[in-house]
Amino acid sequence: MIRTRPYIIIIYLTAVALLTACHHDDDLKPYERVMPKVERTVIFYMAGQNNLNYALQVNIDSLVAAREAIPENCNVIVFRDSPDESTISQLTTKKGLTTWYQYPKNVNSCDSTAMLEVLRRIVRHFPARHYGLVYGSHATGWTPRNLVRRKTVGLDWGQIIANGKLYMSMNLSELRWTLEYLPHFDYIFFDACFMQDIEIAYELRRETDWIIASPAEIPAPGAPYDKRMLTALCTADAEGIVNSYHDGFPNRRNWPYGGVPISAIRCDSLEVLARATRQYVPTLFANRNEVSTYGFQPHCDYARNVERTPMYIDYTYHFDMKTTMYRLLSTDEFATWEAAYEAAVPYHPSVTSWHANACIHTTISDPAHYGAVAMFVPLGVYDQTGLNDSIHQTEWYKAAGWDETGW
Repeated sequence: MIRTRPYIIIIYLTAVALLTACHHDDDLKPYERVMPKVERTVIFYMAGQNNLNYALQVNIDSLVAAREAIPENCNVIVFRDSPDESTISQLTTKKGLTTWYQYPKNVNSCDSTAMLEVLRRIVRHFPARHYGLVYGSHATGWTPRNLVRRKTVGLDWGQIIANGKLYMSMNLSELRWTLEYLPHFDYIFFDACFMQDIEIAYELRRETDWIIASPAEIPAPGAPYDKRMLTALCTADAEGIVNSYHDGFPNRRNWPYGGVPISAIRCDSLEVLARATRQYVPTLFANRNEVSTYGFQPHCDYARNVERTPMYIDYTYHFDMKTTMYRLLSTDEFATWEAAYEAAVPYHPSVTSWHANACIHTTISDPAHYGAVAMFVPLGVYDQTGLNDSIHQTEWYKAAGWDETGW
């Protein structure tokens, strides 16, 4: 019996394994292959099965036009849910935008389980050391969705609900659940209305380093995705993302309606800001005290040309946090609180007005104390819409001391 040396067997088995692996990889379809690991993958999640579908196409066109700005070590992946199809595409400097995977059925982009599947698929096949997420769609902030007006996060018209309306949206708790099962993000940029609420940022603080968004309505065409902004997204430059968005309205676009409020929240400083806020909230609002909102800066009051009914009272909770605290605190108290705020919100370029489709109060009355982050202030009028109860579902409710006030 001839004895085979062990190292020969090892070499043989290794060669067979390599040949088999190579042969198997050649047989894989493009969407089944795992791409080489890069420094960063930027994911654009565009929930466009609604009346923003055309605007998201504007976004995509601007991305394609700016593709030369993509660094070699960055993947740019676009998921788009449109009325006709749901696709994942890759944007590269050489090939432009190419469809990487087309779903056999239309995806409900505002279902948390479906969103998780999409993002996991992208993360699995486009691995990176770092990830950034851009979310584009409709939104109305932290409040739970209802069947009348609130969209919360996203809007999908492809789902028929019990009353026959085409409506689907994602609550903040569902979004947080989705993100918990994904890698940590360098940033989440919400290219959607009303998403820069302190309640949202605090809820998502463990899932990302930065939250970048606007506390107000934003233009339907969305962010100005020129080369400067795409570079900032690919390098996770939070200040660059904010400044390129800010400079895009109206300086770089034919946009005659003023600027767009935007800010970046540093999530690792939110615990300190919560403690600073908690020093004053329990006293100011003790025993369900209802403060005067005179001088507060709202981001929306009620829809134009519409009777003021409970459904539109839903919008008035978007008060500017910094302006609100300035009105409520003494000079010394505000100086102490402001230090914590500026550490948590280091980037909030000044604007004096913005364009809104549904809201009024789009002029900033006190630019010196405006911070571009919204904060909920409970009022008796919100009892009829459930907002005073809904705030209890957020982590910010306890962190900021609202649980000690009776509200």
